[in-house]
Amino acid sequence: MRIPGSHTSIAPARTSAGAPIEEPKLPFPAPSTPPSLPPPADCDDFDPAPAPTGPAPAEPVVVRKGAPSDFEVDGVFAVFTDVKHADVDFTLDVSQRKATVTSKLQLSLATEGYPVLDLVPDATAIRVNGKAVDPAAFQLVEDPDGVTQVRVLRELLPPGDHVIEFDYAPTKDIRFTGDGVDFEIEMDDLAQRAFLEKYFPASFEYDQHSTSMKLQIAGASREHKVMTNGELTELGDGAYQIEFPPYFTSSSHYLHIFDPSKFTLIEDSFSGVNGEIPIRVYSDDPREAQTAVRMIKETFSEFESKFGPYAHTAYTAYIGGRSDGMEYAGATQSSLWALEHEVAHSWFARGVMPNSGNAGWLDEAIVSWHDNGYPTARNYTDQGRYPVLAGFSEYQRDTAEASYTHGAKVISELDLIFKDQGGITPVLKDFYAEYFQKVITTADFVSFVSERSPVDLTTYFTNKLFGGVPQEEIQRSPAERVPPSEWFHSLRRGRVERGE
Repeated sequence: MRIPGSHTSIAPARTSAGAPIEEPKLPFPAPSTPPSLPPPADCDDFDPAPAPTGPAPAEPVVVRKGAPSDFEVDGVFAVFTDVKHADVDFTLDVSQRKATVTSKLQLSLATEGYPVLDLVPDATAIRVNGKAVDPAAFQLVEDPDGVTQVRVLRELLPPGDHVIEFDYAPTKDIRFTGDGVDFEIEMDDLAQRAFLEKYFPASFEYDQHSTSMKLQIAGASREHKVMTNGELTELGDGAYQIEFPPYFTSSSHYLHIFDPSKFTLIEDSFSGVNGEIPIRVYSDDPREAQTAVRMIKETFSEFESKFGPYAHTAYTAYIGGRSDGMEYAGATQSSLWALEHEVAHSWFARGVMPNSGNAGWLDEAIVSWHDNGYPTARNYTDQGRYPVLAGFSEYQRDTAEASYTHGAKVISELDLIFKDQGGITPVLKDFYAEYFQKVITTADFVSFVSERSPVDLTTYFTNKLFGGVPQEEIQRSPAERVPPSEWFHSLRRGRVERGE
């Protein structure tokens, strides 16, 4: 993946609704006579820079809030879709040591064009509204800013509802043994094309929809255990039905198939504010499973008290298999040392969900602030240039590394700014309630916080979130995408011990 420079499009972008970009306006209010800020303090080692000025940013009208702009491919617009529902038939044939998938997406387009989706494996057959289409038409295309790749189906479709079906044979994270099979959805928010599209045809994080999965394990001679964050029904003879709820995005789903004889499973519950929440923890270490149950309950109690009700119907935790962790909606695969962090993400990340890599900073910032003990900054300044958190290309899919450090500091500074109103926690609690089970953008957060702030935060957010670049300049010249450094990947993937 190349590092993008200035914004250069395949062709001029338009909104996903096909409308021209409107006259710019700020996504947050700027008081006519803002209160004065405290004197700047030397609280960061960054070069000072004057507050940027200029016209305010445009707010495109899109099919789904937070969708990127459509872009032109060979004279035809590639259009980001609105998926309504997905039906997935997933067969794991142990005797043939082969997996097959047929996936049907019910979706709509707001305007004529080529539908934009993603799928890492190559499709072997595609049908559009019942008509066979050459699978080679489902092409891998770089976005206009060169930060990622997506699949564009070069089949011109009119606006309205459509059904697209895919057949293919996945291999990723599927391990056949002599008597059974293991499979795990293993996502990564610090990499490109590493959410649901690794395994199944998918839209993007801005898009929420339900999914029905028929899972069939055939030709096996041992038992299998299926753990998921969907509603699971065992049908017998290796058949299962899984229903994933309509608020899920492409980064929500959890599915793990394994040999139950190799794990200890503990089932418990937590008395939440809205009722009992089932907790399922499994591990190859019984003591770690027991410890995990206690830690999950403690984190549930803390976060329900501080931020509001748990967003999901149950919690599933696989303790082991990695030395770091990854969050899903009401689930995680995690080590013990990362567990509290991953559980907290069921509030911020998978309870209130980012629309893209430009909003992923927020949940990591909030949860890292929690990891640090909810510190309040001693002082702050709204001047200077800082690591970019949200000023990337609109096609950005991975989360900025600086979210864990600089992002957490932003939350601690907001805690100071809101000190006379009880700190930032009550604001975050209200934000969580407002966007419960919804997708958010950075502009949503900026607007929400700015409306409640005792001081004008326009310059603060411009410098602290967007690297000192006025928001109206970001679409024309987004910040360069900088992949996470090797040391950070090493820590995130668990190749070194925490703190060493």
